[in-house]
Amino acid sequence: MPPCRVLIADGDPNVVAALRLLLARHAEFEVAGESRSVDALLRQTAIVRPDVIVLDCELPGLDLEAHVAQLRLLHGSLEIVALSTRDERRSPALRAGASVFVSKGESPPNLLGSLRQVLALSTR
Repeated sequence: MPPCRVLIADGDPNVVAALRLLLARHAEFEVAGESRSVDALLRQTAIVRPDVIVLDCELPGLDLEAHVAQLRLLHGSLEIVALSTRDERRSPALRAGASVFVSKGESPPNLLGSLRQVLALSTR
């Protein structure tokens, strides 16, 4: 099976770099693109057609409910891993349609576990 194509959408370049480095160490994942704003996220999703988006709930310009719904409508099989430093974003992210929520404070193995869980559910 080809690697899971992941789009990283986070406004913090340090988080993007850390996620890219983490995913590069695991052959089942391929970083297909990066976005640091909602406009870039929407463009990149249409261009690279990722299997999973790791989406920062505080991405500049993000209306969590509206944009997750838009992504789901345009790309039905897309999985979304919501990421935030604020645990109170968990319920809104899941209600909006995120596949799973991961705190930015989680360990890298926990984040990888969540990505693998979503990958197992994916119909890619």
